[in-house]
Amino acid sequence: MAHKSPTLTMDVMPTSAGHLSRSSRRLGRDQRRKALAILGEALMDYMDHPTFREADAVRRLFDDCPPLPTPNCDWYHPGLDAEFDLRQPPASANTLLNGAQEKAIFLQFNYARFRVARCQKKLDPESMTDGEAAALLFWFDESTRLRDRIVEFNLALVLAMARHVSAAKLDFAELLSEGNMALLRSVDKFDVGRNFKFSTYACRAILKAYSRLSVKRARTRSLFPASFDPALEQPTPDSARPKQEIGEYTAELRRALDSNEVPLTQLERRVIECRFPMEDDRANQPPTLQEVGRMIGYSKERIRQIQRQALEKLREHIESKFGETPFEPRQD
Repeated sequence: MAHKSPTLTMDVMPTSAGHLSRSSRRLGRDQRRKALAILGEALMDYMDHPTFREADAVRRLFDDCPPLPTPNCDWYHPGLDAEFDLRQPPASANTLLNGAQEKAIFLQFNYARFRVARCQKKLDPESMTDGEAAALLFWFDESTRLRDRIVEFNLALVLAMARHVSAAKLDFAELLSEGNMALLRSVDKFDVGRNFKFSTYACRAILKAYSRLSVKRARTRSLFPASFDPALEQPTPDSARPKQEIGEYTAELRRALDSNEVPLTQLERRVIECRFPMEDDRANQPPTLQEVGRMIGYSKERIRQIQRQALEKLREHIESKFGETPFEPRQD
């Protein structure tokens, strides 16, 4: 359905009937504070289009646009402990836009950002009227709403690309997070005026993000003798490395932890000690992420985040002691 939007000048705000009127009411304190915060941010980025500067741009882009379907995101539950498998989304996930609909919504999105940027350039925080602030807030909220809607239409792209890199043994939840961030960046940078499909542009961006994530994960594995296998969700010894080398780095990590040389929080230290025991005798299997979460009282994903933060601190300490790459890269 067509979205009705008024043609806003700098000193007017929309009415329910879609006409123009000068604002006779004062904005609330929170609304004005939000408008001032937007003015203080960096200039809103947008993909320009000749239509934006035409007198009837709002009518052409909003009132005369083709009807858009409603995206269905009921199937998407990113909770990591969900029973169903996000790798196999239902058929309802495929809410597709045709070429005209995709062009319309991207032009609307970038036009809203264009109006925000124009307000940021022209408005003075000291002399901004309530009508000008209302116009700024309207277009800012409109750009956010349209951005969210575009993402909802394309969530299934992240899952489709994640299935392509499953062989890399990366954690699926981490793939979802990285893919969603790449999708958001793609929405901001996509230029519909070049007449490409958004899915073509976004899929390349998501795969590039996964490639960077794979390189980062491989580098992290190369820096720690007790490597983490996401498939098994437990630390496993790396028998390919010489025992003498493993003992040397293990001793340094133990010394750094005992002397508090690495600035780990109490929670990070506890998770590392549970997940990566540095004793020589590893007859007993260390607890998994889920088991550690039950012991400490956090979710599996929260334990994963804490572990990642702690490992990053330990990696920086090892690099400072032994150089950039103290271990040979893994070949598996």
